[in-house]
Amino acid sequence: MSFSLHEIGKILGPILSEQELLGPFDLFLRDVDEVKVGVVSHLGEFLQQLGPACRESYLPILKEIHHSSAPTNWRFRNLLASELPLLSTLFTPPATFSVVVPLVFELIQDAVACVRQTAFLALPKLINRLGGCEKAWQDDIVKCRVAGFAAKTSFQERQIFLDMCKILHTEITRETFCETLLPLVIKLGSDPVPNVRLKVCRFLWNGVAQGGIFC
Repeated sequence: MSFSLHEIGKILGPILSEQELLGPFDLFLRDVDEVKVGVVSHLGEFLQQLGPACRESYLPILKEIHHSSAPTNWRFRNLLASELPLLSTLFTPPATFSVVVPLVFELIQDAVACVRQTAFLALPKLINRLGGCEKAWQDDIVKCRVAGFAAKTSFQERQIFLDMCKILHTEITRETFCETLLPLVIKLGSDPVPNVRLKVCRFLWNGVAQGGIFC
C-alpha cells in the first residue's frame, strides 16, 4: 500500500487525496523502514497530487525524514536524494529556498559518494526554480554555497565543488560561470592533492572537447 499511495492519489485528485490519503501517508512515514521506504521512494509524486497549501504544510517532513534515518542507512538517504529534483519544482520559491536548498546541500556533503552523486542532480532544478525574479537566491546558491566548497580544507569537499561545476556549467549563463566559478576551478589546478588536480584536468578537457564552452 505504501508503494502505491501516489498512484491512488492520481486517481482521486487533490481534494479526495487530502481527505482520504493523508492519514495513511502520515502513518506510513512513522512505520518500520520496510513500509516507510515505499512512501519515501514516491514522495514527490504523492505531494504532487495535493493542493499547493497542503503540499507546503509537509515541508518540515523533509527534514524529519532525513534526520530520522540511521547514519549507516545510506540507501535510505540515497532514496530521499533521488526525490530532490522533483521536490525542487513543487513548492514556491521562498519555500524551496528555505527548506529544499539546505536539504540538497546537506546530502551533497553526505559521507557516501553514491548519495552525493544523486543529490547533485537536483542542482539544475533548483537553479531553474530560483532564477528570474529570484536571481538573488540563484546567486546565493552559485556564489556562496557552491563557490564556498572550493576553499574548504577537506580535499573531498574541494572535489565536491568540481563535481557541482560539472553539472552547473550548462545550467547557468556562461558569464556567471566564467566570472564566479571558473577562476576557482583554475586555481584548484595547483591543488596539493593529486586527485583534485586530476578532476580539474578532466573537467577543463571535457569543456574544450564539447566545443569550447568556457570563456
